[in-house]
Amino acid sequence: MKLTSCLFLIRRNASRQLFRSLSAALSIAVAAAFLFLLTALIAGVVQNVYPRIEAAFPEKEIIVKPASLSLSILQISGRNLDTKQLETIRDIDGVEAAYPVLPVRVPLSAEAELLGQTFASDVVVYGVPPELLAKNIEHKRGFTFQTGAAEIPVVVSEYFLDIYNMGMAEANGLPKFTRKMVIGKHFNLIVGASTVGEIPEGAKYYRCVIVGLTPRTSLLGAMVPVEYARLFNTGSASVAEDEYYNQAHVYVASLADYAVVKERLQALRLSTSGGQELLSRVRDVLVVGLSLLTLAAAAVLAQALHGLFGALALILNERKLFIGLLRAIGANRALVRRLLMGEALLIGLFGGVAGCGVAHVLARWMNGRLIEFGKDLMIMPDSLFVTGALPWLIGMTVSLFGAAAISYLLIWRRTRQAPAQLIAETA
Repeated sequence: MKLTSCLFLIRRNASRQLFRSLSAALSIAVAAAFLFLLTALIAGVVQNVYPRIEAAFPEKEIIVKPASLSLSILQISGRNLDTKQLETIRDIDGVEAAYPVLPVRVPLSAEAELLGQTFASDVVVYGVPPELLAKNIEHKRGFTFQTGAAEIPVVVSEYFLDIYNMGMAEANGLPKFTRKMVIGKHFNLIVGASTVGEIPEGAKYYRCVIVGLTPRTSLLGAMVPVEYARLFNTGSASVAEDEYYNQAHVYVASLADYAVVKERLQALRLSTSGGQELLSRVRDVLVVGLSLLTLAAAAVLAQALHGLFGALALILNERKLFIGLLRAIGANRALVRRLLMGEALLIGLFGGVAGCGVAHVLARWMNGRLIEFGKDLMIMPDSLFVTGALPWLIGMTVSLFGAAAISYLLIWRRTRQAPAQLIAETA
């Protein structure tokens, strides 16, 4: 039989039992939609959510601070880290690098122009090695110390910006900043002056440019290359003998060294915290959550396949006369199976496209709601559902494969019956 004749019979048979065909297609569409959304969600978590958590809490990083003493409601920090302790940390086996964080210990304030008005605020500034924030730099100025440079590069905490957008800007009706607006923004840093009281004569003004944003929760405030922090503290960019740090970011060479290095650091009476424990808990939560969603999707898929089985069984039961007549006039089992399988695949194709299409629109809508909800928060991912080729591929594959597999079992059973028996059952 010619291909055009086969397609004609397939289309005619499907249209004659339109309600049954639509019922089967609906079952497939429901399964395809759930699989599409689940796949898009998993892809979104892997591509957009988890990397942001990992950026905020690097897995190989251990944050080292002086041990603190708790007295009732007070927590008294111990003596800050010095250069000798930092070298001791770097000499520990398994330590790849140790980056100190140097606080600026003089009064600081910042002022910037916004819509023709000048705003001023006290700020907290830390000096950090450029290598620590290398992945967060988004401006051509870079994040390096340059003697006599016209601008000082500054990296700002994303959470600091969130506090501004959701607090000061919301309360005072000020414009809110996006990431693109912040990068490259200039402001003046006033060293030796606070917004409380008048600016003293000895205060110094520095022109600053924001070159990046960091999601690290351990660095809240503004960060400059460590040489500038030394310059603000002592007037010299060189390392002082009595230089003290409030914390150090220690990176291990491999995850296998993490526990040993952490134990050695604690033996030095230092307080430690790291991203590995948090990331492990986050992974466990994500795995449990996605596993529960997968089980729910599997239950929906099983119910949809059961509905598909029932709909296809009814369709084939009403086709017994058609199958018997085809066999009686000389059509072999293979031809009959191809016709019926073609009809089942057509139903699967229609149901898969409809289900994936609806799910695609729904995912895009939910992404839009998410962006609208978190438009003022830098920590929010750009999208939670990734509506790329993978969800379509999985949804369509399951739709076509499910329709083909179920229909084949039913068709195989019907085509093994004798033509006379099939005709007699319809009489």
